[in-house]
Amino acid sequence: MGMVVNGAELDNQKSLDWLGKQITIHLKEQFPNVPVIDKFQFEIKDIYTSASFHGTANYKFWIGDTPIPGKMRSYKKAGYNSYQMAGDDLQLLTSNYTPSEEFLTGLRDNPEQLERCKTYLFYKILKPGEYKKNYETSWKNSEAFPGCTVESARLLRECSLTQFTFQSKKQFDSWEREQKRLRDKIGQSYESWFIKDNKLDFQEMIETLDELIRGGEMRFTSSRDANRNRHLSREYTDHPEYKCLLLAKHQLDVRYGRVGEE
Repeated sequence: MGMVVNGAELDNQKSLDWLGKQITIHLKEQFPNVPVIDKFQFEIKDIYTSASFHGTANYKFWIGDTPIPGKMRSYKKAGYNSYQMAGDDLQLLTSNYTPSEEFLTGLRDNPEQLERCKTYLFYKILKPGEYKKNYETSWKNSEAFPGCTVESARLLRECSLTQFTFQSKKQFDSWEREQKRLRDKIGQSYESWFIKDNKLDFQEMIETLDELIRGGEMRFTSSRDANRNRHLSREYTDHPEYKCLLLAKHQLDVRYGRVGEE
């Protein structure tokens, strides 16, 4: 994809070269007393027409209508097995579920109506350090050992506190504790307050949380009138896939010998 500069059409490579030079010019104008800027050259990877961002390190770019594979911590490019509840058991939905790609695409296309994520099985190589650390609680009765591929049941967490600027570590720690309590209780955190027609209004959620954090609130729930009247539990609901997640976790616990079969 090229650019038009001063009426002249540049091809992709010339556009990238022009942008690299403009960065140097801009930095020199902003920092005139920093002489080392001239010693560096800036390389532009490509020109993107749209993007979505989540937290501090998750992103996805597009060139026109062509998507570029996104980057999201703890998520692999290959698909996962995802499941849904079928009565009292699990039913495989797909073996190629890519939660990060679907989520980041939804952020760009319609952040006011995000589809909720599905329960999926994350797989990884069991490392010696983790095996030793969690031996008594996770691996003592299991046939798994370091080097084996092991699975865990997960849900993508739409709300990330790393995208906000907190006024102090004390404030961040308070919100983080609250978020963990909510996730342990209902399978989601602040998302619960921003569900409309079974979809997440991500845009309203981050704007609301950002305003509260900038205003110095130490917890989200302290801003709710229901909390003052001890009726907060009436406001939040379980993640729609929470029961599926718990069942998947239980079945894995049985597989790895953490609990007995019922």
